[in-house]
Amino acid sequence: MAAMIGIANGGSLTKERKRRPQGAALAKVRAAEGMGKEERQLEVARLLLERKNYRQIMAALLALPPGRRPAKVSLGTISRDVKALREAWAAERGRLVEELVGEEVARLNALEGVWWPKAMKADDKATDKVLAIQRQRAALLGLGGSGGRGAVQVTAGAMAAAGSGGVNESGPLPAGAQVKVLIEYVDDRRDLGKYG
Repeated sequence: MAAMIGIANGGSLTKERKRRPQGAALAKVRAAEGMGKEERQLEVARLLLERKNYRQIMAALLALPPGRRPAKVSLGTISRDVKALREAWAAERGRLVEELVGEEVARLNALEGVWWPKAMKADDKATDKVLAIQRQRAALLGLGGSGGRGAVQVTAGAMAAAGSGGVNESGPLPAGAQVKVLIEYVDDRRDLGKYG
């Protein structure tokens, strides 16, 4: 602010530069300060990938030699580092997923280009292939779903009722048996029962 006022009044602006250490002096300062934020986060990432918990990470950082030990180590610092790492990893994962989906869609487009002319000549096999390719592409892009209806599928191991009427007359299901429940959402109550 004072610099802006000085310029407005016709004064000259001179910057005061802090004298920064260079070469060997810089190395001594860094050794005294310990590792910086980026180096600490790299070390935290390495320890996190080894399945260490926050306290174990803190102990490992404190056990580093003085030249490599971070200046500040606390559970709060480690928590913030882990949060930042996970956010960065999630962003990278999202970018990779987008790349892979794009590549898969391009492959599906190429396959559809091969089968389309045959499907347009009423070849049943080619028509089925084109429709399957279109369903796969829609699923990759998160379009459509199950014919415009939402569906949730739940599978659970359980003691379940069997037979009609929901009464299990043969006793409990054997260990490891699975029960599959399909819940369909319909747009209109008049559609109830049409799909099952």
